[in-house]
Amino acid sequence: MKRVQGAHSGENIAESILSVIEEYQIGPKIGYLQADNAGNNDTCVDAIFRKIDPFIDSQQRRLRCYGHIINLAAKAFLFDDDPDTFELQIENLSKLKLEIKHEQELLALWRKRGSIGKLHNLILWIRRSPQRRQAFAAIGQQNDPDLRGLFLRFSIYLANFDIDLMVIADNATRWNSTYSSLHRALKLRVRIMTFCAENEEELAADILTKREWDELKDIEILLGPFYSLTKRMEGNPIDGHHGSIWEALPAVEMLLQHLEKAKITYKSNRYLMTCINLAWVKLHKYYELMDDTPVYALGVFLHPKHRWSYFKRRWNTNNLQRYLDPTLQAIRKLWVDEYMNKINEATSATLSEQDSSEDDVLDAFLGEGLDTFQDEFEEYLQGQPTAVDKKQNLFVWWRNSGFSQLSQMAFDILSIPAMSSETERVFSCTKLTISPTRNRLGDDIIEATECLNQWYKAGY
Repeated sequence: MKRVQGAHSGENIAESILSVIEEYQIGPKIGYLQADNAGNNDTCVDAIFRKIDPFIDSQQRRLRCYGHIINLAAKAFLFDDDPDTFELQIENLSKLKLEIKHEQELLALWRKRGSIGKLHNLILWIRRSPQRRQAFAAIGQQNDPDLRGLFLRFSIYLANFDIDLMVIADNATRWNSTYSSLHRALKLRVRIMTFCAENEEELAADILTKREWDELKDIEILLGPFYSLTKRMEGNPIDGHHGSIWEALPAVEMLLQHLEKAKITYKSNRYLMTCINLAWVKLHKYYELMDDTPVYALGVFLHPKHRWSYFKRRWNTNNLQRYLDPTLQAIRKLWVDEYMNKINEATSATLSEQDSSEDDVLDAFLGEGLDTFQDEFEEYLQGQPTAVDKKQNLFVWWRNSGFSQLSQMAFDILSIPAMSSETERVFSCTKLTISPTRNRLGDDIIEATECLNQWYKAGY
Protein backbone atom coordinates (compact mmCIF):
# COMPACT_ATOMS: atom_id res chain seq x y z
CA MET A 1 0.00 0.00 0.00
CA LYS A 2 2.77 2.42 -0.94
CA ARG A 3 1.96 5.92 -2.13
CA VAL A 4 2.98 6.62 -5.74
CA GLN A 5 4.95 9.85 -5.86
CA GLY A 6 4.22 12.10 -8.83
CA ALA A 7 2.49 11.01 -12.01
CA HIS A 8 1.26 7.42 -12.28
CA SER A 9 3.79 6.58 -14.97
CA GLY A 10 5.08 3.05 -15.37
CA GLU A 11 8.44 3.96 -13.86
CA ASN A 12 6.90 5.60 -10.77
CA ILE A 13 4.53 2.70 -10.17
CA ALA A 14 7.46 0.28 -10.56
CA GLU A 15 9.47 2.20 -7.98
CA SER A 16 6.69 1.82 -5.41
CA ILE A 17 6.26 -1.90 -6.12
CA LEU A 18 10.00 -2.53 -6.01
CA SER A 19 10.16 -0.99 -2.54
CA VAL A 20 7.62 -3.60 -1.36
CA ILE A 21 9.52 -6.41 -3.11
CA GLU A 22 12.75 -5.37 -1.43
CA GLU A 23 11.10 -4.91 1.96
CA TYR A 24 9.66 -8.44 1.94
CA GLN A 25 12.71 -9.89 0.09
CA ILE A 26 10.57 -11.75 -2.45
CA GLY A 27 12.40 -10.76 -5.65
CA PRO A 28 13.75 -14.27 -6.47
CA LYS A 29 10.27 -15.75 -5.96
CA ILE A 30 8.49 -13.55 -8.50
CA GLY A 31 7.72 -15.35 -11.75
CA TYR A 32 4.93 -13.26 -13.27
CA LEU A 33 3.24 -9.90 -12.76
CA GLN A 34 -0.43 -9.27 -13.47
CA ALA A 35 -2.08 -5.92 -14.20
CA ASP A 36 -4.84 -4.43 -16.31
CA ASN A 37 -4.26 -3.43 -19.93
CA ALA A 38 -3.17 0.18 -19.44
CA GLY A 39 0.01 1.06 -21.33
CA ASN A 40 1.80 2.34 -18.24
CA ASN A 41 1.53 -1.16 -16.75
CA ASP A 42 3.60 -2.56 -19.64
CA THR A 43 6.33 -0.07 -18.76
CA CYS A 44 5.95 -0.90 -15.07
CA VAL A 45 6.35 -4.65 -15.57
CA ASP A 46 9.38 -4.12 -17.81
CA ALA A 47 11.04 -1.84 -15.24
CA ILE A 48 10.45 -4.30 -12.38
CA PHE A 49 11.90 -7.29 -14.22
CA ARG A 50 14.89 -5.26 -15.41
CA LYS A 51 15.65 -4.67 -11.75
CA ILE A 52 14.97 -8.23 -10.58
CA ASP A 53 16.66 -10.07 -13.47
CA PRO A 54 17.71 -8.19 -16.63
CA PHE A 55 17.87 -11.47 -18.58
CA ILE A 56 14.14 -12.17 -18.15
CA ASP A 57 11.85 -11.46 -21.11
CA SER A 58 9.34 -9.19 -19.38
CA GLN A 59 6.84 -9.53 -22.22
CA GLN A 60 6.50 -13.24 -21.48
CA ARG A 61 6.01 -12.50 -17.76
CA ARG A 62 3.35 -9.81 -18.18
CA LEU A 63 -0.12 -11.23 -17.41
CA ARG A 64 -3.32 -9.38 -18.24
CA CYS A 65 -6.18 -9.41 -15.75
CA TYR A 66 -8.92 -11.57 -17.24
CA GLY A 67 -11.62 -9.51 -15.54
CA HIS A 68 -10.34 -6.35 -17.20
CA ILE A 69 -10.37 -8.02 -20.63
CA ILE A 70 -14.00 -9.05 -20.11
CA ASN A 71 -14.85 -5.56 -18.87
CA LEU A 72 -13.42 -3.97 -22.02
CA ALA A 73 -15.22 -6.38 -24.35
CA ALA A 74 -18.56 -6.01 -22.58
CA LYS A 75 -18.30 -2.21 -22.50
CA ALA A 76 -17.51 -2.23 -26.22
CA PHE A 77 -20.74 -4.20 -26.69
CA LEU A 78 -22.79 -1.81 -24.57
CA PHE A 79 -21.21 1.56 -25.27
CA ASP A 80 -19.57 1.29 -28.72
CA ASP A 81 -15.85 1.13 -29.41
CA ASP A 82 -15.04 4.27 -27.39
CA PRO A 83 -16.63 3.76 -23.95
CA ASP A 84 -14.00 5.98 -22.31
CA THR A 85 -15.34 9.06 -24.12
CA PHE A 86 -18.88 8.17 -23.09
CA GLU A 87 -17.79 7.73 -19.45
CA LEU A 88 -16.02 11.10 -19.54
CA GLN A 89 -19.14 12.80 -20.91
CA ILE A 90 -21.28 11.16 -18.20
CA GLU A 91 -18.82 12.18 -15.50
CA ASN A 92 -18.66 15.80 -16.65
CA LEU A 93 -22.44 16.17 -16.91
CA SER A 94 -22.98 14.41 -13.58
CA LYS A 95 -20.93 17.11 -11.86
CA LEU A 96 -23.23 19.76 -13.34
CA LYS A 97 -26.60 18.03 -13.04
CA LEU A 98 -27.83 20.35 -10.28
CA GLU A 99 -29.05 22.57 -13.10
CA ILE A 100 -32.10 21.37 -15.00
CA LYS A 101 -30.52 21.84 -18.43
CA HIS A 102 -27.52 19.71 -17.50
CA GLU A 103 -29.77 17.00 -16.11
CA GLN A 104 -31.72 16.94 -19.37
CA GLU A 105 -28.46 16.73 -21.33
CA LEU A 106 -27.42 13.77 -19.19
CA LEU A 107 -30.70 11.96 -19.81
CA ALA A 108 -30.45 12.68 -23.54
CA LEU A 109 -26.90 11.32 -23.63
CA TRP A 110 -28.05 8.06 -22.06
CA ARG A 111 -31.08 7.96 -24.36
CA LYS A 112 -28.74 7.87 -27.37
CA ARG A 113 -27.62 4.43 -26.17
CA GLY A 114 -30.98 2.99 -27.14
CA SER A 115 -32.93 0.60 -24.95
CA ILE A 116 -30.08 0.27 -22.42
CA GLY A 117 -29.94 4.05 -21.99
CA LYS A 118 -33.71 4.44 -21.69
CA LEU A 119 -33.81 1.69 -19.06
CA HIS A 120 -31.04 3.50 -17.16
CA ASN A 121 -33.11 6.70 -17.14
CA LEU A 122 -36.24 4.88 -15.97
CA ILE A 123 -34.45 3.23 -13.07
CA LEU A 124 -32.76 6.49 -12.12
CA TRP A 125 -36.17 8.22 -12.01
CA ILE A 126 -37.74 5.44 -9.93
CA ARG A 127 -34.92 5.37 -7.38
CA ARG A 128 -34.55 9.13 -7.08
CA SER A 129 -36.86 9.58 -4.09
CA PRO A 130 -38.27 7.40 -1.26
CA GLN A 131 -41.80 8.24 -2.40
CA ARG A 132 -41.20 6.91 -5.92
CA ARG A 133 -39.58 3.75 -4.59
CA GLN A 134 -42.59 3.22 -2.30
CA ALA A 135 -44.98 3.76 -5.19
CA PHE A 136 -43.06 1.30 -7.32
CA ALA A 137 -43.03 -1.30 -4.54
CA ALA A 138 -46.77 -0.91 -4.03
CA ILE A 139 -47.62 -1.85 -7.63
CA GLY A 140 -49.53 -5.12 -7.72
CA GLN A 141 -51.02 -4.50 -4.32
CA GLN A 142 -53.31 -1.65 -5.33
CA ASN A 143 -57.08 -1.76 -5.62
CA ASP A 144 -57.37 0.57 -8.62
CA PRO A 145 -59.20 -1.60 -11.20
CA ASP A 146 -57.54 0.14 -14.15
CA LEU A 147 -54.03 -0.46 -12.79
CA ARG A 148 -54.89 -4.01 -11.74
CA GLY A 149 -56.16 -4.67 -15.25
CA LEU A 150 -52.96 -3.34 -16.82
CA PHE A 151 -50.90 -5.36 -14.37
CA LEU A 152 -52.76 -8.59 -15.14
CA ARG A 153 -52.69 -7.96 -18.90
CA PHE A 154 -48.97 -8.62 -18.84
CA SER A 155 -49.22 -11.61 -16.50
CA ILE A 156 -47.38 -13.71 -19.09
CA TYR A 157 -44.17 -12.09 -17.79
CA LEU A 158 -44.86 -12.88 -14.12
CA ALA A 159 -43.00 -16.22 -13.94
CA ASN A 160 -40.04 -14.67 -12.10
CA PHE A 161 -41.99 -11.89 -10.40
CA ASP A 162 -41.04 -11.13 -6.81
CA ILE A 163 -43.00 -8.49 -4.95
CA ASP A 164 -40.02 -7.68 -2.70
CA LEU A 165 -37.53 -6.89 -5.48
CA MET A 166 -36.44 -3.35 -6.31
CA VAL A 167 -34.80 -2.11 -9.51
CA ILE A 168 -30.99 -1.90 -9.38
CA ALA A 169 -29.11 1.21 -10.50
CA ASP A 170 -26.08 0.79 -12.75
CA ASN A 171 -23.04 2.98 -13.18
CA ALA A 172 -21.03 4.01 -16.20
CA THR A 173 -17.76 2.35 -15.26
CA ARG A 174 -18.63 -1.25 -14.32
CA TRP A 175 -20.43 -3.23 -17.00
CA ASN A 176 -21.37 -5.88 -14.39
CA SER A 177 -23.66 -3.34 -12.78
CA THR A 178 -25.35 -2.75 -16.15
CA TYR A 179 -25.94 -6.48 -16.55
CA SER A 180 -27.29 -6.79 -12.99
CA SER A 181 -29.57 -3.81 -13.56
CA LEU A 182 -30.83 -5.31 -16.83
CA HIS A 183 -31.33 -8.77 -15.33
CA ARG A 184 -33.39 -7.37 -12.46
CA ALA A 185 -35.41 -5.09 -14.76
CA LEU A 186 -36.44 -8.02 -16.93
CA LYS A 187 -37.72 -9.77 -13.82
CA LEU A 188 -39.70 -6.65 -12.91
CA ARG A 189 -40.84 -5.88 -16.46
CA VAL A 190 -44.56 -5.84 -15.60
CA ARG A 191 -44.08 -3.58 -12.60
CA ILE A 192 -41.91 -1.17 -14.60
CA MET A 193 -44.46 -1.04 -17.42
CA THR A 194 -47.26 -0.41 -14.93
CA PHE A 195 -45.22 2.32 -13.20
CA CYS A 196 -44.58 3.98 -16.58
CA ALA A 197 -48.32 3.94 -17.29
CA GLU A 198 -48.93 5.71 -13.98
CA ASN A 199 -46.30 8.34 -14.77
CA GLU A 200 -46.60 8.53 -18.53
CA GLU A 201 -46.30 12.31 -18.75
CA GLU A 202 -42.97 12.48 -16.89
CA LEU A 203 -41.48 9.33 -18.46
CA ALA A 204 -42.79 9.60 -22.02
CA ALA A 205 -39.33 9.93 -23.62
CA ASP A 206 -38.00 6.81 -21.90
CA ILE A 207 -40.92 4.39 -22.00
CA LEU A 208 -39.74 1.15 -23.57
CA THR A 209 -41.63 -0.41 -26.46
CA LYS A 210 -42.21 -4.16 -26.82
CA ARG A 211 -39.42 -4.28 -29.42
CA GLU A 212 -37.03 -2.58 -26.99
CA TRP A 213 -37.96 -4.98 -24.19
CA ASP A 214 -37.27 -7.89 -26.55
CA GLU A 215 -33.95 -6.26 -27.44
CA LEU A 216 -33.03 -6.03 -23.75
CA LYS A 217 -33.77 -9.74 -23.37
CA ASP A 218 -31.45 -10.49 -26.30
CA ILE A 219 -28.73 -8.34 -24.71
CA GLU A 220 -29.12 -10.28 -21.46
CA ILE A 221 -28.71 -13.57 -23.37
CA LEU A 222 -25.64 -12.29 -25.21
CA LEU A 223 -23.90 -10.91 -22.12
CA GLY A 224 -24.89 -13.79 -19.81
CA PRO A 225 -21.73 -15.86 -20.47
CA PHE A 226 -19.54 -12.79 -19.88
CA TYR A 227 -21.14 -12.28 -16.48
CA SER A 228 -21.00 -15.98 -15.52
CA LEU A 229 -17.32 -16.29 -16.42
CA THR A 230 -16.47 -13.10 -14.54
CA LYS A 231 -18.07 -14.49 -11.38
CA ARG A 232 -16.31 -17.85 -11.80
CA MET A 233 -12.88 -16.36 -12.42
CA GLU A 234 -12.88 -13.87 -9.57
CA GLY A 235 -12.52 -16.66 -7.04
CA ASN A 236 -9.42 -17.63 -5.11
CA PRO A 237 -8.05 -20.78 -6.86
CA ILE A 238 -6.83 -22.58 -3.76
CA ASP A 239 -7.86 -25.91 -5.36
CA GLY A 240 -6.46 -25.05 -8.79
CA HIS A 241 -9.77 -24.01 -10.37
CA HIS A 242 -12.39 -21.25 -10.30
CA GLY A 243 -9.90 -18.48 -10.87
CA SER A 244 -6.72 -20.27 -11.96
CA ILE A 245 -4.62 -19.14 -14.92
CA TRP A 246 -5.37 -22.33 -16.87
CA GLU A 247 -9.01 -21.24 -17.23
CA ALA A 248 -8.26 -17.89 -18.91
CA LEU A 249 -7.44 -19.15 -22.42
CA PRO A 250 -10.41 -21.56 -22.72
CA ALA A 251 -12.71 -18.87 -21.30
CA VAL A 252 -11.70 -16.33 -23.95
CA GLU A 253 -12.04 -18.97 -26.68
CA MET A 254 -15.49 -19.87 -25.38
CA LEU A 255 -16.64 -16.24 -25.52
CA LEU A 256 -15.27 -15.80 -29.04
CA GLN A 257 -17.17 -18.90 -30.12
CA HIS A 258 -20.29 -17.57 -28.38
CA LEU A 259 -20.01 -14.31 -30.34
CA GLU A 260 -19.37 -16.16 -33.62
CA LYS A 261 -22.61 -18.09 -33.17
CA ALA A 262 -24.42 -14.87 -32.21
CA LYS A 263 -23.37 -13.30 -35.53
CA ILE A 264 -25.42 -15.99 -37.29
CA THR A 265 -28.38 -15.80 -34.90
CA TYR A 266 -28.69 -11.99 -35.04
CA LYS A 267 -27.48 -11.35 -38.60
CA SER A 268 -30.73 -9.53 -39.44
CA ASN A 269 -30.51 -7.22 -36.42
CA ARG A 270 -28.26 -4.34 -37.42
CA TYR A 271 -27.93 -2.86 -33.93
CA LEU A 272 -27.05 -6.13 -32.18
CA MET A 273 -24.69 -7.13 -34.99
CA THR A 274 -22.76 -3.91 -34.42
CA CYS A 275 -22.58 -4.63 -30.68
CA ILE A 276 -21.46 -8.22 -31.28
CA ASN A 277 -18.75 -7.21 -33.74
CA LEU A 278 -17.38 -4.52 -31.43
CA ALA A 279 -17.15 -6.99 -28.55
CA TRP A 280 -15.55 -9.62 -30.81
CA VAL A 281 -12.88 -7.23 -32.08
CA LYS A 282 -11.97 -6.12 -28.56
CA LEU A 283 -11.87 -9.68 -27.21
CA HIS A 284 -9.87 -11.00 -30.17
CA LYS A 285 -7.27 -8.28 -29.70
CA TYR A 286 -6.40 -9.58 -26.24
CA TYR A 287 -6.74 -13.20 -27.37
CA GLU A 288 -3.89 -12.58 -29.79
CA LEU A 289 -1.84 -10.88 -27.08
CA MET A 290 -2.01 -14.11 -25.06
CA ASP A 291 0.49 -15.55 -27.56
CA ASP A 292 3.13 -13.30 -25.99
CA THR A 293 2.82 -15.17 -22.69
CA PRO A 294 3.12 -19.00 -23.05
CA VAL A 295 1.95 -19.55 -19.47
CA TYR A 296 -1.70 -19.30 -20.59
CA ALA A 297 -1.27 -22.36 -22.82
CA LEU A 298 1.01 -24.03 -20.29
CA GLY A 299 -1.69 -23.78 -17.64
CA VAL A 300 -4.16 -25.67 -19.84
CA PHE A 301 -1.49 -28.25 -20.68
CA LEU A 302 -0.83 -28.87 -16.98
CA HIS A 303 -4.47 -29.67 -16.28
CA PRO A 304 -4.46 -33.50 -16.30
CA LYS A 305 -7.90 -33.66 -17.89
CA HIS A 306 -6.85 -31.59 -20.90
CA ARG A 307 -3.08 -31.87 -21.48
CA TRP A 308 -2.15 -31.36 -25.14
CA SER A 309 -5.37 -32.95 -26.39
CA TYR A 310 -7.23 -29.69 -25.68
CA PHE A 311 -5.23 -27.89 -28.34
CA LYS A 312 -5.43 -30.70 -30.87
CA ARG A 313 -9.19 -30.78 -30.40
CA ARG A 314 -9.88 -27.05 -30.29
CA TRP A 315 -7.26 -25.72 -32.66
CA ASN A 316 -8.34 -27.89 -35.57
CA THR A 317 -9.11 -25.15 -38.11
CA ASN A 318 -6.63 -24.01 -40.75
CA ASN A 319 -6.30 -20.67 -39.02
CA LEU A 320 -5.40 -22.18 -35.63
CA GLN A 321 -3.46 -25.31 -36.59
CA ARG A 322 -0.46 -23.19 -37.49
CA TYR A 323 -0.15 -22.20 -33.81
CA LEU A 324 0.16 -25.77 -32.53
CA ASP A 325 3.90 -26.29 -33.07
CA PRO A 326 5.03 -22.80 -31.92
CA THR A 327 2.88 -23.09 -28.78
CA LEU A 328 4.26 -26.53 -27.91
CA GLN A 329 7.82 -25.32 -28.49
CA ALA A 330 7.22 -22.29 -26.25
CA ILE A 331 5.87 -24.27 -23.28
CA ARG A 332 8.56 -26.95 -23.71
CA LYS A 333 11.19 -24.20 -23.63
CA LEU A 334 9.77 -22.93 -20.34
CA TRP A 335 10.08 -26.42 -18.91
CA VAL A 336 13.65 -26.94 -20.14
CA ASP A 337 15.00 -23.50 -19.20
CA GLU A 338 13.30 -22.97 -15.85
CA TYR A 339 12.77 -26.44 -14.42
CA MET A 340 14.40 -29.43 -16.10
CA ASN A 341 17.91 -28.02 -16.41
CA LYS A 342 17.91 -26.60 -12.88
CA ILE A 343 16.53 -29.81 -11.40
CA ASN A 344 19.05 -31.92 -13.29
CA GLU A 345 21.94 -29.71 -12.20
CA ALA A 346 20.89 -30.01 -8.58
CA THR A 347 20.42 -33.79 -8.91
CA SER A 348 23.80 -34.19 -10.63
CA ALA A 349 25.53 -32.36 -7.81
CA THR A 350 23.85 -34.62 -5.25
CA LEU A 351 24.74 -37.79 -7.14
CA SER A 352 28.30 -36.62 -7.61
CA GLU A 353 28.70 -36.25 -3.86
CA GLN A 354 27.19 -39.68 -3.25
CA ASP A 355 29.41 -41.43 -5.86
CA SER A 356 32.68 -39.87 -4.78
CA SER A 357 33.72 -42.77 -2.53
CA GLU A 358 35.96 -45.59 -3.82
CA ASP A 359 33.23 -48.14 -3.02
CA ASP A 360 31.02 -46.67 -5.74
CA VAL A 361 33.44 -46.98 -8.70
CA LEU A 362 31.72 -50.12 -10.01
CA ASP A 363 28.32 -48.44 -9.84
CA ALA A 364 29.73 -45.48 -11.74
CA PHE A 365 31.13 -47.84 -14.40
CA LEU A 366 27.81 -49.66 -14.76
CA GLY A 367 25.96 -46.35 -15.11
CA GLU A 368 28.09 -45.02 -17.94
CA GLY A 369 26.07 -44.27 -21.07
CA LEU A 370 22.71 -44.46 -19.30
CA ASP A 371 20.34 -41.48 -19.31
CA THR A 372 20.05 -40.70 -15.62
CA PHE A 373 17.26 -38.19 -16.07
CA GLN A 374 13.92 -39.04 -17.63
CA ASP A 375 12.16 -36.11 -19.27
CA GLU A 376 8.87 -36.05 -17.42
CA PHE A 377 7.53 -33.39 -19.76
CA GLU A 378 7.68 -35.77 -22.72
CA GLU A 379 6.18 -38.59 -20.68
CA TYR A 380 3.27 -36.38 -19.60
CA LEU A 381 2.86 -35.05 -23.16
CA GLN A 382 2.53 -38.56 -24.61
CA GLY A 383 0.17 -39.70 -21.84
CA GLN A 384 -3.60 -39.81 -22.13
CA PRO A 385 -5.82 -37.22 -20.39
CA THR A 386 -6.87 -38.28 -16.92
CA ALA A 387 -10.48 -38.14 -15.76
CA VAL A 388 -10.57 -35.50 -13.03
CA ASP A 389 -13.67 -34.40 -11.16
CA LYS A 390 -14.34 -30.69 -11.68
CA LYS A 391 -14.13 -30.11 -7.92
CA GLN A 392 -10.97 -32.14 -7.35
CA ASN A 393 -7.97 -30.31 -5.92
CA LEU A 394 -5.45 -30.19 -8.76
CA PHE A 395 -2.53 -29.66 -6.40
CA VAL A 396 -3.38 -32.89 -4.59
CA TRP A 397 -3.54 -34.69 -7.95
CA TRP A 398 -0.08 -33.45 -8.90
CA ARG A 399 1.35 -34.30 -5.49
CA ASN A 400 0.25 -37.92 -6.01
CA SER A 401 0.94 -38.03 -9.76
CA GLY A 402 4.41 -39.56 -9.62
CA PHE A 403 5.87 -36.69 -11.67
CA SER A 404 8.37 -35.53 -9.08
CA GLN A 405 9.93 -32.88 -11.33
CA LEU A 406 7.00 -31.73 -13.46
CA SER A 407 4.81 -31.36 -10.38
CA GLN A 408 6.97 -28.47 -9.19
CA MET A 409 6.16 -26.63 -12.40
CA ALA A 410 2.45 -27.47 -12.00
CA PHE A 411 2.42 -26.10 -8.44
CA ASP A 412 3.96 -22.82 -9.62
CA ILE A 413 1.79 -22.31 -12.70
CA LEU A 414 -1.62 -23.50 -11.50
CA SER A 415 -1.39 -21.27 -8.42
CA ILE A 416 -1.36 -18.14 -10.61
CA PRO A 417 -4.75 -16.36 -10.49
CA ALA A 418 -6.52 -15.50 -13.74
CA MET A 419 -7.48 -12.05 -12.54
CA SER A 420 -6.40 -9.57 -9.89
CA SER A 421 -9.62 -9.79 -7.88
CA GLU A 422 -7.79 -10.23 -4.56
CA THR A 423 -5.98 -6.94 -5.13
CA GLU A 424 -9.26 -5.25 -5.98
CA ARG A 425 -10.76 -6.59 -2.76
CA VAL A 426 -7.91 -5.05 -0.78
CA PHE A 427 -8.62 -1.69 -2.46
CA SER A 428 -12.30 -2.02 -1.55
CA CYS A 429 -11.47 -2.86 2.07
CA THR A 430 -9.08 0.06 2.26
CA LYS A 431 -11.80 2.40 1.04
CA LEU A 432 -13.96 1.25 3.95
CA THR A 433 -11.06 1.71 6.36
CA ILE A 434 -10.36 5.27 5.26
CA SER A 435 -13.74 6.70 6.24
CA PRO A 436 -14.39 10.48 6.39
CA THR A 437 -13.45 10.43 10.06
CA ARG A 438 -10.16 8.62 9.35
CA ASN A 439 -8.94 10.60 6.36
CA ARG A 440 -5.64 11.50 8.04
CA LEU A 441 -4.38 7.94 8.45
CA GLY A 442 -0.78 7.55 7.36
CA ASP A 443 0.44 5.18 4.66
CA ASP A 444 2.16 2.96 7.21
CA ILE A 445 -0.97 2.62 9.37
CA ILE A 446 -3.16 1.78 6.36
CA GLU A 447 -0.63 -0.80 5.18
CA ALA A 448 -0.36 -2.40 8.61
CA THR A 449 -4.15 -2.47 9.06
CA GLU A 450 -4.76 -4.19 5.72
CA CYS A 451 -1.93 -6.68 6.29
CA LEU A 452 -3.35 -7.66 9.67
CA ASN A 453 -6.84 -7.89 8.18
CA GLN A 454 -5.71 -10.23 5.41
CA TRP A 455 -3.56 -12.35 7.74
CA TYR A 456 -6.47 -12.70 10.16
CA LYS A 457 -8.80 -13.82 7.37
CA ALA A 458 -6.20 -16.36 6.23
CA GLY A 459 -6.07 -17.83 9.74
CA TYR A 460 -2.54 -16.75 10.67
